[in-house]
Amino acid sequence: MSMAQFMDFQEMANSGEEHLVDTIAVCLVPKGLKYNVGYDLDDFKEDILKLPIIIAPTLIDFFHQGLKRSWQRSLRSLAGQTILSREMNWKQKKTVLKAIPVMNQALDFLTM
Repeated sequence: MSMAQFMDFQEMANSGEEHLVDTIAVCLVPKGLKYNVGYDLDDFKEDILKLPIIIAPTLIDFFHQGLKRSWQRSLRSLAGQTILSREMNWKQKKTVLKAIPVMNQALDFLTM
């Protein structure tokens, strides 16, 4: 997934079901093409609307799970950087480390 595609996905994923087709259009790219290059996005969205109804939620769930794993990896990285940081005192480090499980719980809630 390209950086532009990831940023668009984050924006669309947070916008709810009213942008479901847009979210899928960000996630899928016509075979042999690059994201948002070489194809008409409106025509592509029309093709998406022709997909069987069960496919859309499955695709969205797949990409939401990927986004969740990405955020969780970022949180683990933050924890590691916090522990190794020489610029923070132990009290500051403990505060950051205590917040990480809370953020993980929020991620679990958001991606249910």
